[in-house]
Amino acid sequence: GYEMQYKDVSVKFSRMKRSVDIGNVHLMPAIQHLKELAVEATKVKMYYNGDTLIYNADAFMVDGKSMLEDLVRQLPGVEIKDGRIYARGRFVENILISGKDFFTGNPQEALQRLPAYIVNKLKFYDKAGEMSETAGTDMHDGRYVMDIHLKRDFHGMWLGNAALDLGTSPSNPRGGERWRRGITLYGMRFDDRQAVYLSADYNNLNQDRGSNELCSWSQTSDQGLQTYKKLSGTYRFEQNEKFSLNLSANYQGINSEYGVAENQAVYLQEGNIFRRTLREQWNKDQSMGIVTSVSSRPKKRIYLKGDYRLGYDKGKFEQEMRTETKTPQPPLG
Repeated sequence: GYEMQYKDVSVKFSRMKRSVDIGNVHLMPAIQHLKELAVEATKVKMYYNGDTLIYNADAFMVDGKSMLEDLVRQLPGVEIKDGRIYARGRFVENILISGKDFFTGNPQEALQRLPAYIVNKLKFYDKAGEMSETAGTDMHDGRYVMDIHLKRDFHGMWLGNAALDLGTSPSNPRGGERWRRGITLYGMRFDDRQAVYLSADYNNLNQDRGSNELCSWSQTSDQGLQTYKKLSGTYRFEQNEKFSLNLSANYQGINSEYGVAENQAVYLQEGNIFRRTLREQWNKDQSMGIVTSVSSRPKKRIYLKGDYRLGYDKGKFEQEMRTETKTPQPPLG
């Protein structure tokens, strides 16, 4: 099991010396060349843990550009219809991150913004609603949710993406070409207790791109030339399901330039000359909003919530403050 070793030795015997010290000889283990060895293993794609359906994200083929939506479409028994997720025929009402409602009922934002490579597991289960958690019993307000568990390497790490559009368009009512440009930026960060979202969009492509609590959209307007400017930020904190804080602020500005190409048709009628020329109309619209929401369950059967909203739209400020206290009673029977 060792390699052959060769060493030159000079031997001279005499009456006084009948042995020769050749020193240490180090033998190296023999290298054995094996034939090609193939190791095959099958990753478990899905399994049940009680009533919870669990998918192992690493068992599906996704690349570095794939988003959560691309991963979800590969899950057996899960499909997306009109932006809604269905698992085993059941409608998924909300998407969570490690059991916390960081997306506040906006599944489209999670599907389109989260990279697939950061996901470790996807869990589908029935989650008790706020009143059930407060009362400590089933108040029939549960929701079927998809809970995303991230890989530990991506906890507390900033993630983001950016897109740039650039070109020219001859559709300039003032004549000549006009530069068309658009840029979108998005950044987010998650850990075990908090989430941060930042987004920005600027474009003069006549595209209103944004999102609300129900969906994300990108609609194109053909009413002249329009420039959209949007900036939003959100911070959410949740600890032990007893206290949560939501802060969000947004700004939106729309500059509209309506016009038609110059038309110099000349009409002669009763000695008068009529000429149709360029018509332009400028319109600016700006809106801003700040929303603060605090909720707490200081003890069993007591739920406190407060909201403050400040908005600016079309030159007017509006504000609203609401507080509520709930003490749910268990359903009869």
